[in-house]
Amino acid sequence: RGNGKVEEVIVNGEAIPCGLLVVAAGVKPNIELAREAGIDTTPTGIKTDVFLRTSSPDVYAIGDCAQTFDALQLKPSWVPLSTIAYKQGTVAGANAAGAKLDYPGVTGAFVSKVGEMEVAAVGLSVAGAELAGYKPVFGKIKDQTRPDWYPNGREINFKVVADRETRRVLGAQAVGVMGAAWRVNVVSTAITGGMTIDQLGDVELAYCPPVSQTYDTITKAVDLAIRKIK
Repeated sequence: RGNGKVEEVIVNGEAIPCGLLVVAAGVKPNIELAREAGIDTTPTGIKTDVFLRTSSPDVYAIGDCAQTFDALQLKPSWVPLSTIAYKQGTVAGANAAGAKLDYPGVTGAFVSKVGEMEVAAVGLSVAGAELAGYKPVFGKIKDQTRPDWYPNGREINFKVVADRETRRVLGAQAVGVMGAAWRVNVVSTAITGGMTIDQLGDVELAYCPPVSQTYDTITKAVDLAIRKIK
């Protein structure tokens, strides 16, 4: 409440001063129809296999109502993103028509726009990796999106996470006015392909001064992570 602006919010009778209010209520899948039909469900969605079939072999489930699996550990996963739903739709639709396509699993790649900033992430954070049973190592860097000698470069913060034992790429987070999303997309590709942190460091990335540096932010962060393993 306030004079046209958010000055405070009331939580359980307590007034808390603030300048911005974000309501993140989340979503809950409507799976009552599947339950009533006797299809296997969990609290986070309708169970599906790698073909996106439900426990009823002639019924497929996709999108926010479907529980699938993550691309890292192949464990049950529910991530309600439109990009995931679209890919699931192409796989399930083809299979319903007689194909035999596998769904590759969820990496959870996303980007949001907060003011001018791109806030992007994929896979596991360090804390998430620890909870999943990995021994994470990370490389983190504050960098510029363009070479020092080229005008209008902007700051970007990038962090890549890998498993110390298997060296497999586990995730990344990036924040910046430009370039955060495409760098996270590169790491999403690495996760899907089961790449190691060393293989990600070997990837050749396109260079042009208005777009990136000769030695990109991704590669610099990867180098930092590798040094912690060796």
